[in-house]
Amino acid sequence: MKTPWLPFPFFSALEISGPDRAPFLHGQLTADIHTLAPHQRTWAASCNTQGRMESLGILENQGDRFYFYVPTSIARSTWVKLQFFAKFSKVTISLGTLPIAIKLDADFTSHLTPEFMQDPTAHQASPDLQNQILHQWIQHQIPWLTPDTLKRFIPQELGLERLGALSFDKGCYLGQEIIARLHYKGSLKTHMVSFEYPIAQIPKALGEVVCSIEMGGRVYGLALRPKAANPHAI
Repeated sequence: MKTPWLPFPFFSALEISGPDRAPFLHGQLTADIHTLAPHQRTWAASCNTQGRMESLGILENQGDRFYFYVPTSIARSTWVKLQFFAKFSKVTISLGTLPIAIKLDADFTSHLTPEFMQDPTAHQASPDLQNQILHQWIQHQIPWLTPDTLKRFIPQELGLERLGALSFDKGCYLGQEIIARLHYKGSLKTHMVSFEYPIAQIPKALGEVVCSIEMGGRVYGLALRPKAANPHAI
């Protein structure tokens, strides 16, 4: 059975090219770029100097260029930030305009490290199908960022180590000092949990919501809760 590709306008692509592309990204993102071989991909994030995340997405090495796939709602802010730090590097960063498609398994489930491509033939996806993919991510505790959640979370709070998006051996990158200090000398006071509620019955004490969707009259999402709270889904 042919592996299906689904139009996925929820994400957009940034293209990073030029002779300094790998060292530039290595100094900007939380993942180890130097170990990312051509045609491999990994989750990665960019942070500010306080270690707070300003983007989270899939970085793909295409040999002569990288693609950084991030939610469309934060694509422009991610591009602006990378452009700011690219002033003294030989890199070109462009914000893609072609529609994005996501590769699914034969049973229409999403990979935990999704594969994307820019597809000029992709048409608008059904909101229901798109939400089904995001619902799968929530079930596997794969978060995403929105304009409202930028600069709010440290990578460890959102489980980036588990996603392979956080390296402690790669050397310096923006926010690295804060992130490493938490890893080696601190401890998290919160943990990320999934939640599901009828839309009309969302509790006030939900915790700090990371991301959510509405589907079939219910709200599904991920939230940060104090570690003393119930560790199960809320």
